[in-house]
Amino acid sequence: MIMFSWLYNSFPRQLGFPNRITVTSRNEFLEYVNRFNGKLRIYASVYNYVPGEEHLITLDKVFFDFDGEEAFNDMAKLVTHLNDHDYCFTFFFSGGGYHVYLFLDTSERIINRKDCLANIQRYFQKECDITIDPAVIGDIARIATVPNTYNLKRKKFCIPLLMDDVEESHEMICKYADRQMMNGKVYGTKRFDPKIFDYPSSNIVLSGNDKYAFEADELSVGDDIYQYEFHPCIFNMLAVGHSTHIGFLGRYRLLVYLRDVGISAVDAQSIIKRHLTSLHEGNPEWKNCFKKRQIERVYSDETYPFVKCEKMMNEGFCPGKCDRVRNYGRYTRADIYM
Repeated sequence: MIMFSWLYNSFPRQLGFPNRITVTSRNEFLEYVNRFNGKLRIYASVYNYVPGEEHLITLDKVFFDFDGEEAFNDMAKLVTHLNDHDYCFTFFFSGGGYHVYLFLDTSERIINRKDCLANIQRYFQKECDITIDPAVIGDIARIATVPNTYNLKRKKFCIPLLMDDVEESHEMICKYADRQMMNGKVYGTKRFDPKIFDYPSSNIVLSGNDKYAFEADELSVGDDIYQYEFHPCIFNMLAVGHSTHIGFLGRYRLLVYLRDVGISAVDAQSIIKRHLTSLHEGNPEWKNCFKKRQIERVYSDETYPFVKCEKMMNEGFCPGKCDRVRNYGRYTRADIYM
């Protein structure tokens, strides 16, 4: 299965039904897919993502998601550009919109994974004059529909596409998606070089100043935070957020934590809006957070990592010891999870 080896070439990674589980091998991956295909919507992590091990992610591809009225046209512009430049890529109809995977040169280590991903996505967005789903920009935890699985909502399969399909129409592709297609192809001979895009991004894109909404059918890491092993101090802030105002400092600590364990800015926005709902000066606390642009500020400046336990205790955010380590470098498991 050539397509499988390109999309899911390393383990462990995650599957979503929509609740996420971690699979450790190709056989385990396929066993779950075969068991639930047609019964549940099946997603897989685009990257070899496992919560708490973001430092092990290999940025081997760039994921583009297109939804809405211009989805077909935007997809066509991008894949035509990639094909003209002989870049390695493949693309799919998701059952509602379109997914494009651009494969990267992995010969050199990428330092700023999230930023590099966002920079490349924005580059092609500008270069091709297209609009991609803002929720996928810089999201290294992204999950997407597994090819040739069934989209129960749309009653269509997620099918691979060929360049000839770009000359067709969205309506025709929808008809093709009534059944599985096994004719997927990886185009191009050149893997895209990401190194010139490996720098801190100064621009975090959120889905609006004051609201959060998922686009179309895709899920993200923020959908069910209770499946992740956040530390007691973080769960405590979220748990009391419905009745207690945690303030600017509390929100800052919370956001830095979410950032450093790999939660995207868009997902952080969703978590804040869902849990920080206590009224303060007549408004729910999440509105004060958005008004002060705290998410953008924290995610665009990674100078300061999450603080030591003693600091959280002194500030009143720690509900009890959890043996978290005292050594903090950024973007490694040892930051918070060891």
